[in-house]
Amino acid sequence: MNNLSKPRFIFSLLLISIITAIVSLNSDISESFFSDLQAVLSKYLGWMIIVLANGFVIFAIYLIFTLVLIIALFNLVGALIMMILDKKPQMTILRAMGMTSKSIRHTFFLLGILIILFGGGIGIFISSVVILIQQWNPFIYVPGTSLPYPVIWEFENLILVTTTLIVLGSVASAWASRGAKS
Repeated sequence: MNNLSKPRFIFSLLLISIITAIVSLNSDISESFFSDLQAVLSKYLGWMIIVLANGFVIFAIYLIFTLVLIIALFNLVGALIMMILDKKPQMTILRAMGMTSKSIRHTFFLLGILIILFGGGIGIFISSVVILIQQWNPFIYVPGTSLPYPVIWEFENLILVTTTLIVLGSVASAWASRGAKS
């Protein structure tokens, strides 16, 4: 949505809803107003279809990113389960010293969160640097052309990726750390 800004889209929807409300309130509207209304709606309808299609493409890319993240989180779950199995003898010692199963689970949950935060933080940092370099000094080109691959760094995307990473990573860590209770 680079050249199609969100405020313009919201303003267009607001304008169409106001025009629709005026039309529904006034029953004595002349034919010329309806032809003008049809021209305005047809002008904005094409633009709105482009905006909605662009939004769908962005949503589809987000879903693909989320799927890749879920597949990568299976590695985290596997690593945490292996750590739990590896530390079983130490967990019995900790239980004998008075540590509860809940606190042991909490420890492995925090370990998973730390892995997510450090790995995700490094990945987000490296990808941000690569995107900013591509934005300022292109080095990746569209195959078969001399056009630089178009990218743009947006803070909204950073927040969305970070939030998705933390939420899905927390779920994966909680799921894996449930095995530490036995």
